[in-house]
Amino acid sequence: MSRLIACIPFLSQVRLLRAHKPYGGCAEIDAEQNKQLNLWSVFGYNYTTETCHYTYTQYVISNTCGCLDERYPVPEDRKNLSLCNFAQFFCKLMTGNFVYHNLPSTDECPLLCKEPLFETIVSTHGWPSRASAQYITNKYDIFQNSTLDEIRENLLKVSIYFQNTRVKTIYETPMLGIFDLLADIGGHLGLWVGLSLLAVCELLEIAFDFTWSLFHWSH
Repeated sequence: MSRLIACIPFLSQVRLLRAHKPYGGCAEIDAEQNKQLNLWSVFGYNYTTETCHYTYTQYVISNTCGCLDERYPVPEDRKNLSLCNFAQFFCKLMTGNFVYHNLPSTDECPLLCKEPLFETIVSTHGWPSRASAQYITNKYDIFQNSTLDEIRENLLKVSIYFQNTRVKTIYETPMLGIFDLLADIGGHLGLWVGLSLLAVCELLEIAFDFTWSLFHWSH
C-alpha cells in the first residue's frame, strides 16, 4: 500500500473573547511582553499561550542541562550555549517531560483576552492518480524516469481550504454581575423580611386570642 496521501485540512475560524478581571484572568500582551514571553517574536509571530509554554521550556532546559533544545528558537541571553548533544539528550528529554506535566501558571503565561483559534477537519486520500503522475513526470525532470509507486513514495500534497467563511465567536461573561447580585440580595431580603413580619403578626394574633380566651374563661 502506498504511504503517500493527499492531506486536505478544512479550517473554520473561532474568535474567543475572555472575561477581564475580576471575572477572568486574561491579559492584553504588548510588544515588550511579547518579546519577553515569546521566542518566536523575532520572526514576527504574535504571543500565544503555547509559544509562552515553549519559551518557558527552552529556559528550563537551558538552566537545568546547560544546553538548548533544537526545536525552539535561541533566546538572546542564551546565545553562548550550544544545542544539546547526545550526552545531554537524556537530561533534555526528562526536563522537557517534567515541564510538559508541570506547565507554568496563567500568571507566568497569561491567557489572551482576544484569541483567534482555528478548528480543523482533516481529510486524506490516495494521491497521485495515474493521470496526475503522468502530469508530474512531464513537468518535473527529476521524476521523468520514475514509476507511479516511486512518485507516491516521494511526494506529498497538502491543500488547505476554509470550511466556511463564517467566524464563530465565543464570549466569556460573568454568570452573576454586580447588578444581578444586588437584585438577588434585595429580593431575598424582601422575601425573608416579609415572612418575618407575617410571623410577628401571627404571634400577636395568637397572643391576643389566648388572652381573650383566658378573660372569658375567668368570667
